[in-house]
Amino acid sequence: MCGSTAPLGLIREPVLAGLHDYWSGKRRGDRLPTRAALAPEEMVPALPHVMLIDVLDGGSTLRYRLVGTVIAAGIDPTGRTLREVLPGGAYRAHILDLYAAVLARGGPMYCRHRYPGADDTEAREVARLFLPLAADGRTVDMLLVGQIRHAPRFVATSMWQERPERFDELERSFL
Repeated sequence: MCGSTAPLGLIREPVLAGLHDYWSGKRRGDRLPTRAALAPEEMVPALPHVMLIDVLDGGSTLRYRLVGTVIAAGIDPTGRTLREVLPGGAYRAHILDLYAAVLARGGPMYCRHRYPGADDTEAREVARLFLPLAADGRTVDMLLVGQIRHAPRFVATSMWQERPERFDELERSFL
């Protein structure tokens, strides 16, 4: 997982750039990779930072299949839907919008957002990479999502525990 095929410098986080390279290497021409093509032992550095999301009912239902330990932060959402796990309000709408954008486009997306801390200090920045998977090579039925959180100090809670109501979109790029 080294040597990026993403547009030069676009993906700032080495783990996410490596994940993009790995995914790109599993493509078959212009066809999307399948879930079966992924081998966890081939992406060990990224595993704590990845999620596998089942795309059900044409994208109206998204279910956590696997959540890396760094993302989970003590919560195990495996088998539950995003709507069940994500707190209501602006944060849920924001996250569901990101997934909808990827599904509408049918291709990979990289984005970065800043979320203010509880007291409007110590903002966290989160970078996400959405990589579609398709059993038939065309129809997205799963998403491989990489997520890296940057915080000024260690924070044990996940974003879904914090329930931020505000955020700033720093970047959104379709790859």
